[in-house]
Formats: sequence, C-alpha cells, structure tokens
Amino acid sequence: MFIKSQTLVSIMVGGSGTRLWPLSRESFPKQFIDLDNSGLTIFQKTILRGREISDNLLLIANFNHRFIILEQLRAIYLDDEVGKKINIILEPIGKNTLAVAIIAALFAKKNGFDRVLLMPSDQIIQNNEIFLTAFHDVNKFFDDKKSGILTFGITPTSSHTGYGYIEKSDNSNQNEIFYAKKFTEKPNKEIAQVYFNNKTHLWNSGIFFFCHEFFLQKVAEFESENLTIVSNAFDKSEKKHEFLILNEAIFQEARSDSIDFAIMQKLDEICCIELANSGWSDLGSFDQIYDLLEKDNDGNIIDDLIYSESIKNCHIINKSEKPIILNEVEDLVIIAMKDIITITKKGVDGNKIMFDKLKSNSFSWIKNQVFDKRPWGDYENILEKENFKIKIITVKPNSELSYQIHKQRSEHWIVISGIGIVILDDKQITLLENESIYIPQHSKHKIINKNNTQDLIFVEIQCGSYFGEDDIIRINDKYSRN
Repeated sequence: MFIKSQTLVSIMVGGSGTRLWPLSRESFPKQFIDLDNSGLTIFQKTILRGREISDNLLLIANFNHRFIILEQLRAIYLDDEVGKKINIILEPIGKNTLAVAIIAALFAKKNGFDRVLLMPSDQIIQNNEIFLTAFHDVNKFFDDKKSGILTFGITPTSSHTGYGYIEKSDNSNQNEIFYAKKFTEKPNKEIAQVYFNNKTHLWNSGIFFFCHEFFLQKVAEFESENLTIVSNAFDKSEKKHEFLILNEAIFQEARSDSIDFAIMQKLDEICCIELANSGWSDLGSFDQIYDLLEKDNDGNIIDDLIYSESIKNCHIINKSEKPIILNEVEDLVIIAMKDIITITKKGVDGNKIMFDKLKSNSFSWIKNQVFDKRPWGDYENILEKENFKIKIITVKPNSELSYQIHKQRSEHWIVISGIGIVILDDKQITLLENESIYIPQHSKHKIINKNNTQDLIFVEIQCGSYFGEDDIIRINDKYSRN
C-alpha cells in the first residue's frame, strides 16, 4: 500500500495514430483502444496508474479528442472528478512534448505543486508495482535533491531507433537512481546497435519527473522564446465546461519540438532510474502487440469471425463484422476494419510503410475512423456515394443534437430504437420506433432524447452534393460548440 503523493501527475494525451494504422488513426489514436484485450484502453490504464500515485491529475490533450476522453473517463467512474481532481487542458494544435511539458510546469507553478510526473497515455506497464516503487524512490530522492529532472529508463530488448538513449554511469544498477553520462535522441541504426551490444544504454521511456522551478529555468535558458509564447497562450486560456482551452492564436506560434531535443540533450546532469522487469512497452507496432498477447499452438492470434485451415504465426484483428477465411498462409498481419483491410508480412511494419505512402492522398479513411464521438453520443458512417450518405446515430439519455441548418443537403431520419423529440423549424414532433421524418435543406432542426436511461438510435440518410461536417450552421447548442 503506497501513500499518495502531492506530485502533479500530468498525462500527455496526443498522438497522430499512424504507427498502428489503420486500427489507430488521427481521429482515434491507439491510447483509446483496448490493445491488450484487458477490457480497458491504454488511456484508461494510464489514468488509473496515475491515480495510484496522486489525487491530482492533469490531462493535456488534443482538442479534437475531448469527447472521447470524457466518455472513457466516465466508463471508469471518474465523471464526478473531472474538473476537480482531474483537470483537462486542450491544445488547439499539437506542438510536440516540449510545449506539453511547459504547460504542465506552468500549471504546477500556478496551483502550488512543486513536482511534476509527466507521462504519455499510450504506453503499457504490465508490472505496475515496480513502476510505483520506482516513483516513490524518485520522490524520496528529490526530498534531498530539491531540484532537477529525471527520466525513467528501460532495459533495451533490441537496437530500436525510435527511442532516445540514456548512457548509464559506470556504477549504475537496475532499479537504482543514477546520474546519466549522456542523453542521445533517436540515434541511427548503426549507433543504436553499438549501444545495444555494449549494454551501456537504456531507452528513454518518455516518462519524466521534475521540479517545475528547475524545469522552467532550463526552458528559459534554452527555449526562452517558446516559453514566452506558451506562457502567454496558457495565461489567456478560456474555460469552457470541463476544459481549459489554450489560446489558439498565440499557441500556434509556438515552435514544435520534443523535450528530448530541446532540453534533455543540452543538460549536463540528468538523473535516471532503470525500470527493470516492469513490462513496459509503447505498443508502437503490431509486432509489439503480437509479442504481448497469448497465441494458439500454431503461433496465431485470431479474432472473431475468422475461419482458417493450416495457418501459422498470423496476427489477425477483425473489426469489420464480416467473416475472414484463410487457408495455407503464415507470418501475416491482417487488419480488417469496416472501411479498410490491410494484409502485410509480419516483421516489416508494412502498415506504417503503406500509411507513409498514402498519407498525401485526400481519402478520409486515411485519418478518420468510420465512427466519431460527440458530447451527445456518437455516429457511424455506413455508406457514402456521390449523392447520398447513410449514418447510424446514437443519442445518449437526456442528450440532444444542436439546433442547426444545412445549406447543401437534406436529411431523412428513421428511428430504430427509443423515442425522438424533433424540433423542425420551431415545431415539435414526436418520432416513435419505425417512424420517420424528412428534414428539408435550409430548415432548422434538431432531435432530443428525453429518456433517462435508454439510448435513442436512428438512421440518417443525407441527400445532396456535399456531406462535410463543416456544412453545419449551429443556431444554438447545449454543449457550447462553435
């Protein structure tokens, strides 16, 4: 049993969703997915780990993910803590980890937290006790040290080029704090191989512990202009519902850089603790997920609706709700989504390679899932053709869509489950199950679910020439969206 710390636990909730594409995408990156079949997403596990350390949590997140975050917090019974013990700051545009670290330090300074634990939301730690023990050792170490910055190191299992490397001091031991000789950010393959062979370096996990005063001093020394910009954006933040939103006009002027490049490589003295046997992984490839999960006798990881004969060492994820039939194949990674199917050879990170080739195209499926979250519920795109689009929309109890107008499309709504209260050009109409209504172009409209417990589910058929989400003119909105 650990005594909770008064440290501010600051969690970075960003990411572009590219490394596990197409399972993970920009609209729904990997931290919001249950990657290890535990029943919890990586984000939720990180939140629960943070709460074991401290009652004071700060999430620094992408503005576009705000409703996903709220939904996943509510799913682990933390809704009553949002805005009290869980603070959420939204970045209008991603500016990498340096800006996030500055924001965390500024928040800590403003709210009386001397120390900050900064950690990503997209990593898994299987042995939580080792991490908690390491944190409390670090916290105790800083009782005497009073200032500085520390990084959590991971014992390398390969010559990975995607991580920063920490050169160990000669007398460093596992799970003990030491002063590192040098920090190197993402070396090339040849240098990484030397580090791995010599057993002289650790991976930088991206988890940092620092005193805000020391950190801000170093940022002022190395990144004074960036510090001024981020500080001004923070000071001019706007409070809206559960969120504090950074000033976009100011924040967009900040330089995008990592804390590793901007600060860590320039420090003469870096503290480090090696997290040995913690089961740490950033789950940055399908190979890493494959290594983590239980396999059958033929080395396969097989999802539902898979029918196979004589397959070996395959990793198959099926989110398509369609059967996949395989015969006499091996060493494949198959990711079947509702809108994309990828088939690549294991060990080559083929999905990431294909994403890099395709990302310059304008296909919506490159960045966006077929579903999206909203404060009132969610929707799923079922079919889109040149002159029509079909969605299934779910409205949560006591929730409603905004009162809005579309200039370029009309709509048909068909209730599948629940009761919908439609407001159409200021008239109220009740829609029961199996009933429908036509929403003409340019008409004011919204739908309300007044039920306390039951979802309202309806099919929306859009007809017209353009179906973008920017063809929404909101007249009024319960959730204060622009």
